[in-house]
Amino acid sequence: MNKKYIILLTFIIGIGSLNAQSLKRFKLQASEAFEAKDFSRALEYYQMIINDAEDETSENYYNAAESAREFRVYHLAEQYYRQVLTDSIARSTYRLSNFHLGSVLKYQGRYDEAKSYFQKFLSENASFVSEKYTGKAQKEISDCDWAKTLVDSGIPIIQLDSTVNTPNSEFSPILLGDELYFSSVRYSTGPDNLPKDPLTRIYVSKESKLGQQVTEDFNEDLMHSAHATFNQDASRIYYTVCSSVNATEVNCKIYYREKNEDDKWGKRVVLSNTINKEGYTATQPSVGFDEKTGKEVIFFVSDRPTDDSDTEKDLNIWCSFRDGDYFGDAGPITDLNTEGDDVTPFFHTASQKIYFSSNGRQNMGGLDVYTSDRSSQGWGTVEHMAVPLNSSYDDVYYSLNTDGTTAYLSSNRSGATCDSEDEDCACNDIYEIPQIKIKVLTYNSITGEPLYGTTVTLEELKSQLSRPQSKDKSNEYDYSGSFNIEYKVDAQLEGWVFDDSLFNTINIKGGTLVEIPLYLTPAVDLDALTFSKATNAPLAGVNVELVEIKDDPFFEGEVKPKYGANSVKYNYPIDYKKRYMVVGSKFGYSRDSFIVSTENIPVEPWHLADSLYLCKIPPELTKLYFYNDEPNRRTRRSETDWNYTKAYDLLTADAMRDSFNRELNSEPVERGKILRFFKEAEDGMVILDSFTNLLLNDPSYLGEGDAKVIVRGFASPRAKNNYNLKLTDRRINSIRNYFEEKGLLQMYPGRIIFESKPNGEETAKDKGISDDINDRAKSIYYDGPSRERRVEIEWILNVPDACPENEQSEETDNSKY
Repeated sequence: MNKKYIILLTFIIGIGSLNAQSLKRFKLQASEAFEAKDFSRALEYYQMIINDAEDETSENYYNAAESAREFRVYHLAEQYYRQVLTDSIARSTYRLSNFHLGSVLKYQGRYDEAKSYFQKFLSENASFVSEKYTGKAQKEISDCDWAKTLVDSGIPIIQLDSTVNTPNSEFSPILLGDELYFSSVRYSTGPDNLPKDPLTRIYVSKESKLGQQVTEDFNEDLMHSAHATFNQDASRIYYTVCSSVNATEVNCKIYYREKNEDDKWGKRVVLSNTINKEGYTATQPSVGFDEKTGKEVIFFVSDRPTDDSDTEKDLNIWCSFRDGDYFGDAGPITDLNTEGDDVTPFFHTASQKIYFSSNGRQNMGGLDVYTSDRSSQGWGTVEHMAVPLNSSYDDVYYSLNTDGTTAYLSSNRSGATCDSEDEDCACNDIYEIPQIKIKVLTYNSITGEPLYGTTVTLEELKSQLSRPQSKDKSNEYDYSGSFNIEYKVDAQLEGWVFDDSLFNTINIKGGTLVEIPLYLTPAVDLDALTFSKATNAPLAGVNVELVEIKDDPFFEGEVKPKYGANSVKYNYPIDYKKRYMVVGSKFGYSRDSFIVSTENIPVEPWHLADSLYLCKIPPELTKLYFYNDEPNRRTRRSETDWNYTKAYDLLTADAMRDSFNRELNSEPVERGKILRFFKEAEDGMVILDSFTNLLLNDPSYLGEGDAKVIVRGFASPRAKNNYNLKLTDRRINSIRNYFEEKGLLQMYPGRIIFESKPNGEETAKDKGISDDINDRAKSIYYDGPSRERRVEIEWILNVPDACPENEQSEETDNSKY
């Protein structure tokens, strides 16, 4: 407020001519004004005592500094505290001088200087004053360090013109449609042209025109009216009526009026004693609709104790919910309140966020603006609003219009509108802050229709602060955005595939609406169930593959395999308006498949299921290959100690492949054939290992049945036929050794019948394969002789649940699946 609301006519004779008795009287009046918390009047007296009467004592300097600090004229307070600190005796008498000088420097945003005086206080004075100042000084040092790290966000802060701001104090701005309601401290003059005590009045500026007092007896003689606010449909106006306790303090009660049929405000009604508690103030109301409880809620500020242990008469934020015409018991909001003053709450219904000011948290100087989200768990993390929205001065009464595109603030920061001759102005002005509004809209991606019930979370990527919102009856989620911030937003709903988006507000101007559409897809999942075809019992360990089907003959869909050794159900997320094939395979079993379509299912979360039926079937004829004259070269023995694995490793070793390439270097056709030969050799080994391991690991496969293994041996014609017969015996014997070393024959004693059929080179005679021992390439490395050096394994099974014989011929090569 304007500090010069009184003209001290007694001073016109000149204070310098006063005698000692008159000076003593003015000191008494200055002291009385300070005790009455009339800091403006006290400061006037002390300035005249110091400057005009030249009574420059440390006591007068300290009292002037205290008056200036309380009246928020910080540069004067700084000047007088420095005068006190020049005197060593005064420093020991007024031990809070370092602390208070640090405070007024902090208020002016001079953080390094402020920090140095808080540190001086701790080193020189802390032990002589109450412990609470030690803790405060430590907090202030931390605050100074933190404030220096803050970066100006570039938010435009627009000081409103003279249609609203005057040389007095304006505060509590609320925009309703195109009408800006606000409160202002105004003065009137009495019959002797002397100013009367100031009174606060409610004003309204319609369509940006000059603010006028609201009508209908809102403003009462000798009482302060302030803090107009409205419920959601503007059918009620809430405001405070306050009486002066002293020059600084008031005692307030909250009232409301309801709009009648003539669009006029009815009689004022005082809220119940649950809000207006006798003996305490209730002020700064803000009314909104709380989505968590589904009720109208009022937030207000009171100095009543928050519990039995609360002995400090500080200000805290309280709330009460409306039931019918009445508000219930009020309670303090412990998630928001601090040991300092927590004031000027504003609840923004559209975003379910509360804004308030506090000096009990980490702050830049005086009262800073903070915000918190309303959630199903209560209140979220309290966030400090950006610079320059917050300053080192008192920043209070933050509010938003309904759609969140424009904010308002009251502050006593430097540059306030004051009388031109009044350099010590300490009034509040109202500022407009064009906001960035972020609107997230959620849709069904298939139909394009609005999707309700989602949980939308907006996250600032750098700070990782997130703001979730949930709405059951709307697809619009409103956020007030910050400038020059990178965001991520996502939307989730059970049964739907989430969507998210990255965006930023770099170079976006205040007042801009940023719309982010998110499209959630109803989740469709498919269960593929696997069974034994013979028994309908669940069959575990099947390899199940899903592939999309398209009409485009050149489309190769992505194969999505799933396998679980103990699984009998395989779940896939699939998409709408598509067709899929599901194929199930397991070594030693027939394959099965089915086709599933999502083209005609309802556009909502959906579940599909189908089954695969497999039956036991032995692998097809298995061919295993050897290198020339292996195993055990140049011998006529019929037996060998080789395991077939050793022969396979020798054949497929890199050195052996290099030998084939060298011998066939000039014959590219044969080199191509040999590449396919090695691939078949590898496939044969896979089948041998896979089926052997199947029998070893799954005894149920054979059950009580038997198995016959017929092994036929072959050789190329390079050697004599009687030699080749012995060679094929050894090759067959290496297969038997493989089974024995694996433990297969021991596991099924007498049940796996091993039948040996050596053929020598008989089958190679009529194939034109060279037997010229001098032509190594044609008799050893060509494709023809390489394929003749083999054994063939035929599996004949007598097992339960086997496929019928007419289905076994339809089986596809196991090695491919």
